[in-house]
Amino acid sequence: MKKRLANIAAVLVVFVFALSFSSIPAFADKSDDAQKAGYDAGYGDGLANRGYDSDKGSDAFGDDYIYDYVYGYSLGHAAGYQDFLNKRGEDDKKKEEEKKENAKKDEDPKITEFNARHDKVKDGPKDDWTYDDWTLWIDYLYEQYMYYASDAELLDRLDEYTAGMELFSEWLETLPLEEQLNIKYDRTQAILEEFEILAEIQRLADEKNAAAAKQAAAEYDAKPITLKIDGRTIATDSPPVIENGRTLAPMRAVVEAMGYVVAWDSGSQTVDIYSYATDALMISLRIGSTRAKVNTGIAGVMDERILDVPAKLINGRTMVPVRFIAETLGCNVQWDEANKIVNIRSAMG
Repeated sequence: MKKRLANIAAVLVVFVFALSFSSIPAFADKSDDAQKAGYDAGYGDGLANRGYDSDKGSDAFGDDYIYDYVYGYSLGHAAGYQDFLNKRGEDDKKKEEEKKENAKKDEDPKITEFNARHDKVKDGPKDDWTYDDWTLWIDYLYEQYMYYASDAELLDRLDEYTAGMELFSEWLETLPLEEQLNIKYDRTQAILEEFEILAEIQRLADEKNAAAAKQAAAEYDAKPITLKIDGRTIATDSPPVIENGRTLAPMRAVVEAMGYVVAWDSGSQTVDIYSYATDALMISLRIGSTRAKVNTGIAGVMDERILDVPAKLINGRTMVPVRFIAETLGCNVQWDEANKIVNIRSAMG
């Protein structure tokens, strides 16, 4: 009996401790639906956990009834209050997020302007709407669809805009014919003016793009062509030029950099290129001619080749087609168009 009384006393302590929560203003206010729901659910759970049977009442457990009841009540009270705190915490967090989102929208001048401009018509058509009201509403639906709808809302906003245009057309048909014609004429003029504005914008854009392209082309043309053999830049006393898509470069600088010997006959204006190792004639070409002779590998036998661009005299310098000379001498040639670099890779490189 003493043990039971001790247990009951312990439960009463828990009970009193749980009741102390009721002094907290947040829990004492039973008008809060979330709080009351949490309290009721927690109290019911407390009784269920103690095995209390409401149909049988105190007869089911005899002397244990007060113990079960008080213990269940205390657990329910505490659990209900905790549920309430959890729920209130979630609500507070949600309100804080909404507050931040609204503040962000208020800070956006475009959204503020949008809301102010369409505040009168955003709820939809009214019986007393004028033509100006209708056009403002259509503008509101259009901007919602075009500029403010998220990806998930896009199709819904488009449907709203389409439906709005249909309602506007139906309203327009209810007007007297003369007024309809005047409105349609005004709308047509507005569309034509918009087309003119768009055309002017496009013209200005085209002019700007053309000027930028011209400037870029001038900068590109002014950029010098660089010659590289096996990664080493070749200095020339006259800048390389491009003729009909082919690069011409000073003969002696290119040929000697590849390890060959150049002979120039000013009388016949002929360029002969010899192997430094064997003294064999490798290439023979004449200024202004698209025909050149190349070594076949058989002693004394030369083959004739046709050039895309002939060798030329430019500012007193003999300029030869780089790709033809390099590839005939067994080199690989690559053209870096963006940087205007002729990359020559020799067989030894």
